[in-house]
Amino acid sequence: MTLVIRKGTLPTITFHQDGSRVRIEIPPSPGEPDGDRMTGIVDLKTSETILVYDDVKAFFDMRKALPQVRAELERESRGKALDRRRSARASYRTMAQAKTVNGYTCEMYQRIVARRIDAEICFVLWGDAIGQKEDFEWFDTLQERMLSDFAGKRAPAFMFSGRYEAPGLPIWTSSIDRDGTREVTEILSLRRDPLPPSMFHVPADYVQMERPVTASERTTSGPPPADFSKTAGARSEGRPGLKISGLAAIVLVFALGFGFLIHSGLLHLAASIVLDHPRFMQAMIATVILWVVGGFVSLFGLPWILGLPASAFATFAGLKISYGTSVPRTLALWFVSLLIALMMAFVGRIFT
Repeated sequence: MTLVIRKGTLPTITFHQDGSRVRIEIPPSPGEPDGDRMTGIVDLKTSETILVYDDVKAFFDMRKALPQVRAELERESRGKALDRRRSARASYRTMAQAKTVNGYTCEMYQRIVARRIDAEICFVLWGDAIGQKEDFEWFDTLQERMLSDFAGKRAPAFMFSGRYEAPGLPIWTSSIDRDGTREVTEILSLRRDPLPPSMFHVPADYVQMERPVTASERTTSGPPPADFSKTAGARSEGRPGLKISGLAAIVLVFALGFGFLIHSGLLHLAASIVLDHPRFMQAMIATVILWVVGGFVSLFGLPWILGLPASAFATFAGLKISYGTSVPRTLALWFVSLLIALMMAFVGRIFT
């Protein structure tokens, strides 16, 4: 079976499945180099999870990195409350409405989680059009497997306990966040053409890497050396620079993403106090502006007597651009944001 799925504005993901083996292909985002393409092979009956780099004939066994990634995520989330609605039981309520999505006729349902409408879903009911529920059990198993690999014992907290009671295949899903924003996920195509067994196995001439391969290393001139640490030192000898391993890059991305959400959350909290109907997306836009300006301030090494006014003005401008409210309300929002940041810093200083 082959499933092609798109979520929001992200690149489409293609899942090829044959028995217990699944090949996952993620193309690069628009404008990104082809080296950002990702391919994975998972065996649902074993712990095998392989990253495959066909362009340089190399592969990496993810089992080597999972303990470190899991430990880092555990450290990041320690002491932080999980979103418990993810582990609540899901139920489905018909909307008595039919539509056609990507050539399939489907029935609209509301998904109820923790007594709120969590999503609107168009299900293709089980039957001749798509097959039976058992045909897609591999996809549920794959999701559980990936969550378990990265989240460890915390994985069940992110799963809906009633997801197996869905009346059909969710061909179109509009997830509804608590602030009312939506994100659409849809199955673009479903095929049952026979698949060559070779696409689910790493070719014998591929080189096994000791860590994930970065996009800059993925050239068509041949595979990177398996012991990259030696060649990396040789290339950079005599030239100071920051060397970041593939695992460190993954951890860095998680840390930056977490920090971005925290910053956006603080701005959203301030906006909820000052404004009537703030949206979290506005807080995210303001955070992007602040981070970009802050990056330039750090890059040019401005003294604090210049950097402080520049950061203060950037904060005001970012809030004004994002929320589009009056100058007095923007000033009030700026002041409340500053108070919340100072309170957080004070609390952090007490407990550290």
